[in-house]
Amino acid sequence: PSTPPSLGLLMLVCAGISVGNSFVTPTLNGLASRSSDDHTQGRVLGLLASAGSLGRFIGPLIAFQVLRFDPAGLYGRTSFRVSAAILLLALFCIAFVTPTQTSAVPEAIPES
Repeated sequence: PSTPPSLGLLMLVCAGISVGNSFVTPTLNGLASRSSDDHTQGRVLGLLASAGSLGRFIGPLIAFQVLRFDPAGLYGRTSFRVSAAILLLALFCIAFVTPTQTSAVPEAIPES
């Protein structure tokens, strides 16, 4: 069996993930706010925050279940295969699923 990596390497990887997340989250919030109109902007940003929270809750639960299926000598490979399958599913959705057009939302206060 191979030896686990050092604690310093783990801390370095965690720091990299933290910095990457701190760059991505404001960018996604800005893109979401610019992509929605004034009437739905709060709803869209709330859904984005809810999806992030749900992912931070469900992600570790799924990861635990996935890692249970790894054989002792090949520890950690199943998670990469599952991640690749999820990315392929996302690529399929981006390539072949077209968004539906919705009707415009009427203004809350009509102009006079």
